[in-house]
Order: sequence, then structure tokens, then C-alpha cells
Amino acid sequence: MENTSVGNMIEDSKVLVRFFKKSGMNNELSNTLKQEVPTRFNSIYTMLASLDDVYDEITAKLTAVDSLNYLSNIRRKTLQAVCEELKRFSDATQTVAVEKEGTLHLVLPVLYELHAKLLKQADNIPETVSVRSRSCALNCPSH
Repeated sequence: MENTSVGNMIEDSKVLVRFFKKSGMNNELSNTLKQEVPTRFNSIYTMLASLDDVYDEITAKLTAVDSLNYLSNIRRKTLQAVCEELKRFSDATQTVAVEKEGTLHLVLPVLYELHAKLLKQADNIPETVSVRSRSCALNCPSH
């Protein structure tokens, strides 16, 4: 994983989920935490969303066992923002990965929609202006 604040958050989330599963505390949560599985599409999103769902419970349990250090790189607002972005890809995957139904005709519309949303977001963040130039390689319309 890339060494960025988001990359560190994802790696620390994996460690946190493993800790909860090995300690047995995962079964005490209202919704269990899901582990990231490298061979499954969208499993990072699934893991982060499961963590966000019970973030307050996790904080309380970690406080009780004096292990809040597991949350040191997992900021709630960052977690929610990353989940929001990854949900777009999860939704797109679910749209085109339907069994017993043809979805090939949906691939380009879904790709264009994702591309347009990413460009719109990039326009609002100065550091991501280079995303626009790189995304033009997809030959998608910019607006």
C-alpha cells in the first residue's frame, strides 16, 4: 500500500480488524468487522464501511482495554470520506457484475459516470488538477 495518510489508515484498519477478530471482541459488536481480502473486489471498501458502522463501539472497547493506539491513524472524517469515494466503485461493480443478465452494454455508461464524478471532484481540489490530464488518457469526454 502506498505510504500516504489514506494508505496508512487502510493498513491500520487491517491491523485493527485482525486485533478485534483474534481478541474475540468482534463478536461483541452490534455489527461485526469485515476483513480485507486481496482477491475480492471492493473488500477494502467493505472493511472500512464495517469499521465506520461501529466506530463508536470500537472506540469504547479499545478504551476499556487501554488500546486506543489502534485508532491513532484512523480518523473518522477521513474514514467516511474514503468510504464515500470507494462506494462509487462498489456500486459500479455491482451494476455491471450481475449474474444471469447481460450487462456488457452498461460498462461504458458506468465508466463515463465514474469518470465525470472524479473530474468534478478533481476540479474542486487544486492538488488533483493533474488527475484531469491523466484521465484524458481514457478518451472520455471531460464534461
